[in-house]
Amino acid sequence: FFSFLPLEAMFGASAYPFEMASSYTYASPTTFGGYSGFASYPSYPLGSYSSVLPAASYPSFGTTYTIGTPLASEIETVPHGRVFSSKNAHGGEDVDPKTTALVMIEYQNEFATPNGKLHEGVRPVMESNGMLEKSVEVCQAARAKGCKVIHSPIIFKADKSDNPNKGLGILKGCADGELFLEGTWNAEICEAMSPKDGDLIINGKKGLDAFPGTDLEQLLIQNGIKTVVLGGFLTNCCVESTMRTAFEKGYNVITLTDCTATNSAEGQKAATEGTYTLFSKPMTQAEFLEVLNKE
Repeated sequence: FFSFLPLEAMFGASAYPFEMASSYTYASPTTFGGYSGFASYPSYPLGSYSSVLPAASYPSFGTTYTIGTPLASEIETVPHGRVFSSKNAHGGEDVDPKTTALVMIEYQNEFATPNGKLHEGVRPVMESNGMLEKSVEVCQAARAKGCKVIHSPIIFKADKSDNPNKGLGILKGCADGELFLEGTWNAEICEAMSPKDGDLIINGKKGLDAFPGTDLEQLLIQNGIKTVVLGGFLTNCCVESTMRTAFEKGYNVITLTDCTATNSAEGQKAATEGTYTLFSKPMTQAEFLEVLNKE
């Protein structure tokens, strides 16, 4: 945090979603700006602040050091589990391709391809809105504009020991149906949506929401993402679960209504015209491309 240390040397070149204090007064050898010896701050998920400065370079007591960027709010205002403080949340902002990521959820053969165990259930909605073709197109356009594309597959061990709630609900269905098993064709990302150079693939998705137990949040922070754009399967399950969490964390959230599919037209309509409006800005693929092409 000192003026003689570039912030990039401490946090890396990626943007961080908080603003810095203009000055701090050093109070003791082990505390500075509220951090004990630069230990990791538990309410902020950026990572550990340890070893930023050697102990010998701690300043003398009572000395005030100026920091380069004026402060609008301090890091302590970011509640545990969130990424942005209420003052710095990004909901409703204009889309900047450089800070936008498309998070494409479970475009795996199990759903997206004939002979996948779940394909027949989602096929009518896929065909009615052309979600797979539109998803391919929007990813291509987003890459060309400088957006990041992040793939979010769900994969279970063959013995289902990593299924987080295999005795209940849809996760019980995954276990009983032996769905998305590691090393199988069914769990592979479908050919049409296969990752391209520069894309990212999250690790560890075992449940419905793409945040818990995965590196999604880390990837978003490392890439300076402020806007999260969602598509995939199922409209009213994994896509909606991820949408709600991204909203709570302070991201600007956009859901691509015709780049999603579920197992009934009624469920599709209820989500895209109902709950999606509560936690995101729903757009069609064409509407999002229009926004993207303005940038």
